[in-house]
Amino acid sequence: MLPPSARVALVDDHALVREGLERALREDPEIDVVWTGDDPIALLNSGTEVDVVLLDLELNGALVTTEAVAALIEDDVKVLIVTAHTRVPVIRELVFTGIHGVISKAESSQTVMKAISRVHAGEYWTTRELAGALANAEPADVAELSDQERKALRLYASGLKIAAVADQMNVSPNTVKGYLKRARGKLALSGRPTSTQRDLYEEARRQGIISE
Repeated sequence: MLPPSARVALVDDHALVREGLERALREDPEIDVVWTGDDPIALLNSGTEVDVVLLDLELNGALVTTEAVAALIEDDVKVLIVTAHTRVPVIRELVFTGIHGVISKAESSQTVMKAISRVHAGEYWTTRELAGALANAEPADVAELSDQERKALRLYASGLKIAAVADQMNVSPNTVKGYLKRARGKLALSGRPTSTQRDLYEEARRQGIISE
């Protein structure tokens, strides 16, 4: 069961968009809009406790930086990118950074609410069209995992617990969770959702990331 509410921040450089979306989201009792603005670093500096950030892909005439996204993720925030245009190379790079999803500005407020709830629950969200575009764009790079992410995925998907994977890799359990979080995001946004260990293993095999 989801917590009573997801603490949500809206980061968009158009005040009218923020205000309209905020009004719509406040109709959902499971969503609590706790911060709005046009700068993700200002959000971080505010000290506001946030679960999910709806982050516009383009802010003040420039694409959002991977550094800004990484800083949010390192603060244990789930990032849902909002975009008016499909920019596959940019989004693919953000997938590698660890975002939890991408949603189009053309979607309804009800769909946005659903995406927030899914992301808040730890799932990944994207449109079928974007998932297909990501999967068809340079397939070898779509779910490119680091050596450590690949090793953690292989061990975890084989059935080991987080603590056992940490022992095998000689790292902390939190580090393993980080590896798996990034690996899961890359797999989910370039293919199919991976909610269980078995799903994770099958998707990694399907994409050729692990063979055994």
